[in-house]
Amino acid sequence: DHRRLLCMPQSTPGRWALPDAYTETSPGERAGWEAPWRPVDITLAAPPSNTRGGRRGPLPITTRRAGRESTRMTLDEIVIAIIGLAIAGLVKGATGIGFSTTGLPIIALSIGLDRAMPLVLLPSISSNLSVMLSAGEFRVMLSHYRWLYVALLPGLICGLFLLTRIDTHNAARVLGAIIIAYVAYALIRPGLSVPKTYERWLNAPTGFLNGLLNGLTGSQILPVVPYALSLGLTPDGIIQITNIAFTLSSLVMIVGLNRIGFLDGATFLLSAAGVVPGLMGVAAGTRLRKRIQPQAFRKAVLVVLMGMAVLLIIGR
Repeated sequence: DHRRLLCMPQSTPGRWALPDAYTETSPGERAGWEAPWRPVDITLAAPPSNTRGGRRGPLPITTRRAGRESTRMTLDEIVIAIIGLAIAGLVKGATGIGFSTTGLPIIALSIGLDRAMPLVLLPSISSNLSVMLSAGEFRVMLSHYRWLYVALLPGLICGLFLLTRIDTHNAARVLGAIIIAYVAYALIRPGLSVPKTYERWLNAPTGFLNGLLNGLTGSQILPVVPYALSLGLTPDGIIQITNIAFTLSSLVMIVGLNRIGFLDGATFLLSAAGVVPGLMGVAAGTRLRKRIQPQAFRKAVLVVLMGMAVLLIIGR
């Protein structure tokens, strides 16, 4: 059947390639095809018994984008995810490093970025809300940087769209590059300063880029964290501007990941269950901070994050 021959076998076992537009064509028409090719996994069903106009109907084909695995998780994977969320909470409580910054690479290296992204959402929201409630200046930051927050939405939409178009292993490599850039920034601590006159011009681009990277990789730290630190704000102001952005982005990501098939009911419940170990980790980290040298521990965590980022990039 010529429709089977349209599937070109790839080097990876079970991986095939189909043209963007799969239609039933004559051999002469196919000879001049120059359609782009896209990697997909395919399942060919048995040919239907009915015919239409003397020609057998096209074979039913179900496709699954390469790199996107089933959302169903094994018990071992669930345990790994819970441990990763608890470690992320511990690091946040001890050093202040963002929840998803630590949790994402740990879980992504173990069970894949497509599974890690939805799992960190609810624990991240809960930890962000707890920090926001303990800090002041919420209304001031929400009003003053409203265009940054508004620009998050189109950025997130574009990032999620890109996530559906590329292999999630490549998205994980982008996550690794983001983590390396953040670690370099955190270790070097450049004295960046944004003049007040430039703020209104930079708010929207910063929000859009942050949303774009967040939608593509799940990471929320760049560029909003360095931008907030360069504005000369009070500690409460820095906490609010970043955590408002993180929380709004996470809420949008819940809807977006569900729409593109990365978040189903079972994954949502597992993410909700991860709130408890995440908050327990934060509490333990807060107590640990009183017994250790926070800066030394922070540097050690950053070095570990750098190592995990390298593993994400090389695909291990």
